Amino acid sequence: VQRVLDMATEESDNPDLRDRGFVYWRLLSTDPEAAKLVVLGEKPVIEDDTFKLEPQLLNVLIGQIATLSSIYHKPPELFVVRAGLGDAKVYEEEDEEDYEDENDVVDDSNAGDEDNGGGGAVDLLDMGSMGISSPPPNTADMFNSPSPAAQTPQATVARMSKVCAPEKTGGIEVYAGFRSLNSAIRMELKLVNVSSSTPVSQLAIQLNKNAFGLSPANQQISISPPIAQGGTDIAVVELVVAPAMMAPVTPGQPATPQIQVAIKN
Repeated sequence: VQRVLDMATEESDNPDLRDRGFVYWRLLSTDPEAAKLVVLGEKPVIEDDTFKLEPQLLNVLIGQIATLSSIYHKPPELFVVRAGLGDAKVYEEEDEEDYEDENDVVDDSNAGDEDNGGGGAVDLLDMGSMGISSPPPNTADMFNSPSPAAQTPQATVARMSKVCAPEKTGGIEVYAGFRSLNSAIRMELKLVNVSSSTPVSQLAIQLNKNAFGLSPANQQISISPPIAQGGTDIAVVELVVAPAMMAPVTPGQPATPQIQVAIKN
């Protein structure tokens, strides 16, 4: 037995025979009784079923040797379910309906944001931040300037969003919006003197660093005539792009479209 095991594990070039020799060697050295049960136990009859298949099926399986047919011993049409063209069309229509439903949800959420006024309240007198709402999703211009085909003589004011309530600014209600006019970027402020007894005549404005690098060309805003209580006026702030005002972007994070503005009366 030792000679046979030596020949099987050391002299044979057949890897299956070597593995079998190592298994028997370890089995004999560990538990001879268990080896006896394995070697002398009843074994099933080994049969060759190569030629039990019909010649026509065998030719089909040989052509499908790299597929599951060679494992199942069946041609592909017996276990592969193929969808018809009508089914595929139904699936495409259902996918389109699902896509339209998702778009409807997104559009409704955007409309809700616009109804809520967009942006948050800002403490202007304490030089707090002022959020300007993002442009509507159906325009590519970040400053909400209309396309050349859509420009009309009536489009003389930027799309405004309420950014500050009078309760937090001493009676002044503020609306703000951006637009591009003759290749110039401008921020327009609608100032409503709701309850301030002091007319609004002079404002100072400052922008924090932002993703667009925008900065006011002049930090002083003069309003003439002054806005008395109950009055309304539009103030225009010309903006320029300054590299020093570019806000750093955290790696792996998208740049924020929010612009923080501080205004002091």
